[in-house]
Order: sequence, then C-alpha cells, then structure tokens
Amino acid sequence: MSTLNLRTLERKNWRLASQDGLLDVLFGMIFLAAAVVAVLDQTDLADAVRIAVMLCIQFGGAGVILWIRMRFTRPRIGRVRYGASRVSRVRTLHIVLALCVVVTVVLVVLTSLSNRIGAPLFEDVTGVGAWLVITAVVFVPIAAIAYVLEYPRLLLYAALLSAAEYLHIVLKLPSIVPYSSAYAYGGASLVALTIGVVTYVRFVRRYPRQPAVPTEPGIVMEEAPDE
Repeated sequence: MSTLNLRTLERKNWRLASQDGLLDVLFGMIFLAAAVVAVLDQTDLADAVRIAVMLCIQFGGAGVILWIRMRFTRPRIGRVRYGASRVSRVRTLHIVLALCVVVTVVLVVLTSLSNRIGAPLFEDVTGVGAWLVITAVVFVPIAAIAYVLEYPRLLLYAALLSAAEYLHIVLKLPSIVPYSSAYAYGGASLVALTIGVVTYVRFVRRYPRQPAVPTEPGIVMEEAPDE
C-alpha cells in the first residue's frame, strides 16, 4: 500500500470515529447541568447538593456516552490500532476534554457560590474583561479538542458558552429576567443535544453493525510520516 493511501485510510477512519454525534451530546449534557444548577440557585438547597447534582449529570452523561460508543459505535467502524502519533493525540485529547469539563464545573460553581455570599465573581474586574477571561479559558481547550479530532463544529459550543456568560456577566440579565441563565444554558443544551441525536441517528443508519471478524495480532495502522 502506498504511503498516500495509508495516510488517507488512517485519516478517514480517524474522522469517522468522531462522526457519531456523541461528543455533541456530551456538550449538551454539560450545558444541561449548568441550566439545572441555574434553576437550583433560586432554591434554598445546600451548595453541596447543587454541586452534586451538576457533577452527577455531567459525569453520568459522560459515562453513558462512553458506554454507547463502545457498545454501538465501535462495532460499526471496526477496531484500529493507530500509530504512535495518533495514540499520543488520543491521550492528549482525553486530558484536554477532562480539563474542559473541570473548567466548566469550576466556573459554574464559583459563579454560583460568589452570588450566594454576596461577592460576585470578578467584582473588581470590568464585566467585559471578566467575560473575555472566561471566553479565553473556554475556547482554548475546546479549540484543542476540535483540532485533534478535526471536528470544527465544537467551536460552536464554545461560542454558545461564551454567549451565555456574556448575558450573565456583561448584561447582568439574571438580575433583570428570573431564570435567564437557565434559559441561556438550556437553549445551548437543546442545540447541542439536537445536533448530537440527529447526527447519531444518521450515523447508525448509514453504517450498519459489522459482523465480528477476528483480527490478526500485530497489525497496526501506522500513521505515515509527512513528506
């Protein structure tokens, strides 16, 4: 097999692995968790309970998505042992994705706690400045994921999160419209979940489940070096 064909096949399989829409669903769950917390902020529930609910939604959703990918996506695209370069990218992706979830959790928790104790987050920073800081913190990991997966649509979710924070921090919409944060995050969640579910259904219909075929040990799809 020529170097060009090997590189093309390897890249095609890599892209196919991220076309099941489940990553879109994951971002939808992240936004959903933020929306639920925004609703719970209007109640007298303890901070620990609200944080626990958010973590259960996000990490529970991530666990379910991982199970679906292993159970239904992988049998449709086959199992490929990528070369060292791709394996390194996958490890980096896992780290960046975990950081993305952690950063989102921290931002929501800090915003929620600061409002409850009467010390709004970034009180000494202008609204626009605080929003720009949060936008940068959000865009960097999501852009890294989009680059590694060659999946630019993820930048849409970074933009949605940035827009929700703009309404919250710069326009101070929650002080004007009750539950506005829940509406903003809920809308973002609806967009991501709709895209993800539709994409997953199309993926399942387009790629039937492949019969199990024993693989020969030692066959590795190595990423061809750049010329």
